[in-house]
Amino acid sequence: MALIHIFGETPVVKIMDFLIDHRGYEYSKTEIAENSNIEWITLNRKLLELDHEAAMYMSEKIAEKEMAGEKVHKVEVEAIKIHG
Repeated sequence: MALIHIFGETPVVKIMDFLIDHRGYEYSKTEIAENSNIEWITLNRKLLELDHEAAMYMSEKIAEKEMAGEKVHKVEVEAIKIHG
């Protein structure tokens, strides 16, 4: 609960606080939402936003490598295909 006291009770902080306090365990989205006291749809939306941002970041890095004439690894391209 330390993060909540420092950063407030936003959904992201509640999720991070729960996951840090319970690291090493696996939880479904429903369990994370319930234990973080947030709506499932809020958790799902945050995860989709994070996935989108990660895909955009990887796309930019691949484009930079290609522009610089560097080799792009297959695993980097596959990550973009999977995430969007």
